[in-house]
Amino acid sequence: MDKSTNLVWIDIEGTGLDLNIALPLEIAVIITDKNLKVLDSASFVIHRSKRSLSILEDWPKKHLTDNKLLSEVVKSKITVKSAQTQILKLLKKHCLPRRSPLCGNSLFYDKYLLMKYLPKVFDFLHYRIIDISSLKELYFRLNTNPPKFAKSENHRALDDIHESITELKFYQSNFLKTV
Repeated sequence: MDKSTNLVWIDIEGTGLDLNIALPLEIAVIITDKNLKVLDSASFVIHRSKRSLSILEDWPKKHLTDNKLLSEVVKSKITVKSAQTQILKLLKKHCLPRRSPLCGNSLFYDKYLLMKYLPKVFDFLHYRIIDISSLKELYFRLNTNPPKFAKSENHRALDDIHESITELKFYQSNFLKTV
């Protein structure tokens, strides 16, 4: 296996989009090979006190209550630091330092939270990113009435990554036909 071509998929569910105060609540990672075969994965629900959740914006408050993440956050014993340590172990097992790009959907948010709260994970990754949201934008802007990729609305980090991988496969079949 060529570790230099593996992809690192990360999704972070957080308290909201205000990056000045956003806190990570759930962090998931999936490592795939270049053909999108899943090699390994992990997911961490980060402990937060009920008091720290007072900064929750309305959208995450509703959706993360509905999917039970908020109740898991309060019960969790996992810290961001321990999650970072476990994620680094996973990355070192399957990837070479600064060779694997960060992959996922709407990565600005995830990248920012990685830089702020998991800097060792961020530093391990390549500086390039593969943002499936960019492909989605191009796909709809460059095609007339293209078939749409149906997304679930679960909003759990590991599920979101699996969906992003499936979405990339959809664009490979319907848009990036030479890849």
